[in-house]
Amino acid sequence: MTIVSPSGDHSIQFSLLEGVPHYSVAFRDVAILVNSRLALVLDGDQLGDRFVVDSKRTESENGSWVPVVGSRASYPDSYNGCVIQLRGATDETQRLELTFRAYDEGVAFRYAIPPQEGIDELELKSEDTHFQFTGDHFVYWDDYPQARYSKLRLSEMPGHSIRPLLVETGSHFVAIAEAGSIGRYAPMMLNRSGENQLVTRFRSGTVSAIKSLTTPWRV
Repeated sequence: MTIVSPSGDHSIQFSLLEGVPHYSVAFRDVAILVNSRLALVLDGDQLGDRFVVDSKRTESENGSWVPVVGSRASYPDSYNGCVIQLRGATDETQRLELTFRAYDEGVAFRYAIPPQEGIDELELKSEDTHFQFTGDHFVYWDDYPQARYSKLRLSEMPGHSIRPLLVETGSHFVAIAEAGSIGRYAPMMLNRSGENQLVTRFRSGTVSAIKSLTTPWRV
C-alpha cells in the first residue's frame, strides 16, 4: 500500500515482509528510508511474530488547524492516509493497527493496540521502529537538550540521540521527530542499530495502559 501526499512529493509505503510490518519513504521518487521494520514489544514478547492484513481504509483531509500561539494564524492540515488493521497470522486474537499519513510537509505514522481478548493491562517494554537509510549519512547528533551538535556519520554515533534528529541524505535534509500523546508515552530516543540504521528506544522506563494504547506520531 502506497500513500502519496496531495502534492505528490512525499510517499510512504507499507508492506508485510514474511508477515513482519515494514515501511519505506520517498521524496520526489528519491528513496529516503527503505524496508524499515515496525514492531512493539509487550512484556518481553513481540506483539505477533507474523501478521496478515485484516482490513484497510483510506482517508484524506484538506483543512487547517489554529495554534494557541505562533507566527501564523493557522496552518495547513492536508494529507492522504491509510489505516491498516492487522491480525496475528497464528493467533487471530492479536490485533495491531497502523496509521500512515503523507502530508506536503512530510510523512507520519503511528501504532495502536486496540482492545483485544486476553489483554486487560498493557506493559510496553520497547518500541522497535527502524529507520533504514540508504547510506552512511551525516547526522547532527546530540544526546541531551541544549547540547552542542556534532556532525557525524551514522556509523560514528557514539550513543543515543534525542529527537528531533537531523539527517543529511545527500541533496535532502530529513528531520526525525514525534508528535501527539507525548504526555502519556515515554520520550523517544534514537539509537544506532544495524548498518545505516536507527531504532527507537525509550528514554526511561516503560509505557503502561489499560485495554488499549496509541503511540505518538513518528514524523
